Amino acid sequence: MIGDYLKTLREESDVSLEEISLRTNIKLSYLSALEYENYSELPSELYIKGFITSYVKSLELDPTEAVRIYSSNGGNGVKLHKKALPQCVKPLKFQLDDVKSTSRSRTYLYITIMVLIVLSVFLVPVILNSKLIK
Repeated sequence: MIGDYLKTLREESDVSLEEISLRTNIKLSYLSALEYENYSELPSELYIKGFITSYVKSLELDPTEAVRIYSSNGGNGVKLHKKALPQCVKPLKFQLDDVKSTSRSRTYLYITIMVLIVLSVFLVPVILNSKLIK
């Protein structure tokens, strides 16, 4: 339904699909899949809505109606499900522990830098004085 609507708008504006691709920087294959409603060739629902918006705006029209048509027909028909985390992802507790150890390391680095600065302030004049005396 949205594919027919977009194709009709494009043909009424006498613009080729290639021209829309150039105007929007969207792959021609994505635009073609959108017109044929071949959602398996397209990325996520969010991208599809963005493609529709860009497509219609490139024709200098308001995209509100096109997005409404797409959404009212159930979108691409793919429901987003929460996926289980892959095994390689650490639980949040361990990630926070890693951050704490990193900040502890940073603290030690700052202390070391400060000690070196303080030592240099006291030692440089002593070294310079000893060279001047000789």
